[in-house]
Amino acid sequence: MDLRPDESWAPEMGVVTGRMHYAILVAPGEFAHDAEGFRLALLIGAGFSQENICVLIGEAATGDNIVSAFKEVEASAKANPLQRVELIFYFSGHSGEFPAAILADATHSASHQVSQILIIKDCCHAEAMDLTLQRERCHARQHHGRIIQWSACSSEQTATGFTHRLSRFTGYLVAAFMGGKSNECPFGSACEGCRRLAYNASFDHTISTYDVEAYIAYHCSRDDGSGQPMQTPVFTGRDTGPSTIALFRPAT
Repeated sequence: MDLRPDESWAPEMGVVTGRMHYAILVAPGEFAHDAEGFRLALLIGAGFSQENICVLIGEAATGDNIVSAFKEVEASAKANPLQRVELIFYFSGHSGEFPAAILADATHSASHQVSQILIIKDCCHAEAMDLTLQRERCHARQHHGRIIQWSACSSEQTATGFTHRLSRFTGYLVAAFMGGKSNECPFGSACEGCRRLAYNASFDHTISTYDVEAYIAYHCSRDDGSGQPMQTPVFTGRDTGPSTIALFRPAT
């Protein structure tokens, strides 16, 4: 199964106007291609600006660099008080590499300026990272929707990753940000999950956080014939403002 973005397709409309979108993509180990795949999806599918995407892979995925990236987004939000600033933090790696303590401090600081922070964790036992990240400092803000978390699997599960292609979770994440368009869906052209997302995108030209969550949950929780164990993604938090991630109109 190959769920890389189909670069021949792109939306005619970009990110939602009136908002500033940023992304910090972190992959400290052998899963740099996951971060790169998601970067392409943000550029091609969601219309993010390249200068607003910070990619930290390998030796660059340090705590200091993560903090610096957060501070840059904070500074931008502070300088643009009339804009709704939204940040995506994406991590792909082993659970022991997840920068929980650093991220707890960074999100706590950024949440004073940034309207919404979406944290995406593609690692084994990803849901368990919530307990470390959200306890005390960020717990109240999460329930007010400022911090949203997408975990690739439950606390008891492992996440399927590959060294030569996108992980199970990130593959479907990428496909969702491409509006359901990717090189291949293992469930065929009649896939209900793909059909539903494509319909929502064509109906009002938007992709929402709820659309993406439903798409990922539908695919990850089903046997795709790969022989890999199924995963149960966990989604926590709800956004305070409009849930639209990007405006889409698939090219005809």
